[in-house]
Amino acid sequence: MSMIGVLRSFQDDSFLTIDLDVDEFESLPAFVLAIDVDKAWHALSAITAPGPDPLHGIEHPDPLDPILGGREFGDDLGYGAARHLDPEQVRAVHVHLEALTDEQARARFDPAAFTEAGIYPSMWDEADIWEADLAPNLHELRAFYAAAARAGEHVVLSLE
Repeated sequence: MSMIGVLRSFQDDSFLTIDLDVDEFESLPAFVLAIDVDKAWHALSAITAPGPDPLHGIEHPDPLDPILGGREFGDDLGYGAARHLDPEQVRAVHVHLEALTDEQARARFDPAAFTEAGIYPSMWDEADIWEADLAPNLHELRAFYAAAARAGEHVVLSLE
């Protein structure tokens, strides 16, 4: 079984009043938009998290980390609790992602350091991993946060 990163945007925060467990998580109120960054979630966290060191926030993510930020809520879904970013945090993440160029993100990707740090899923030595997996997911992540920020939405992050 693999860990897949999923982000969903919501118009309001009514989901926070639900005592979520693994079975109930699938019955969240209707989301506006969702993206699945597949197994690239951990590397995306490292290359997009605020701060100068891409591996600094792996153990204790920045609250504005686009993948692992926010505040935990509900029960453990199997790979940890879901995380919530409010509209103000979503706007801040969007601003951060827009300022982070592809070149800057690419420079933060160090396959040997990612492997040594245990960045999931330990496939960083593949020759085309940036072009085939990380860059497309980074572009999708930017577009997701741009749409959620424009609409003033909440974002829920989960590993499933």
